[in-house]
Amino acid sequence: MKNAMHHFIPSPHSTAEKKDFGFVLKRFLPDKQTILVLGYAAGKVALTIQDLEICRRLWPGMLISFFSHHEKQSLIGREVKIEMVLSPHTAEDHLWISHLIELCLFFTAFNQPWPEVFEHLAQCFTLLKHEEDIAPYQLTLKKVYILKFLSLMGSYSFKSIEPYLKLFQDATSCFIDFTNLQKVNFLKERLHGVSIKKLDNWILQALQEHPCFNQLKTPAQMYARKAL
Repeated sequence: MKNAMHHFIPSPHSTAEKKDFGFVLKRFLPDKQTILVLGYAAGKVALTIQDLEICRRLWPGMLISFFSHHEKQSLIGREVKIEMVLSPHTAEDHLWISHLIELCLFFTAFNQPWPEVFEHLAQCFTLLKHEEDIAPYQLTLKKVYILKFLSLMGSYSFKSIEPYLKLFQDATSCFIDFTNLQKVNFLKERLHGVSIKKLDNWILQALQEHPCFNQLKTPAQMYARKAL
């Protein structure tokens, strides 16, 4: 995955204006020309877009590139380009993307670099391209990816969810080379033995510890009612 994302990782330089790549998390139009973006280098920041036309085209989940500089109390973005637009195929895809974005909004701190979370989001969205290859276990693997996100946030000890993290590593390995049918079939065999209910319980355990859990909108649709 790192090789796949190399094009989207900015090179460090000493100029005052910096180029970054980021996933759009929230837009505020028509109230103001500002978006929340999870940048590879900048972390979660409020970015004011100078170009109104491009600002109108930005929606949560898009990958953008931009140059930024501080001006008074604002971070100004210019030369904003849309690098990737997600193509969810089902209502389940839409919900999963919305859930990931909501978790980024609530779990990541402002103005703190989160390169590992940026890379994880990229891996999550790569999963959408391979859903047919892992049918009928798409939902199971999506929830494993959520568990991995929460582990990056420090919600679990490694040992407590080690089998799921190994499953995540196997999945990302498959996505590098999906022509290896032996690997793919082995992954599907492992996914077959995973309990969705147990996954839901692990995830909800972490979510419910967040002080703003009651403000989250997506968990009620994403996880089993009995678990909630």
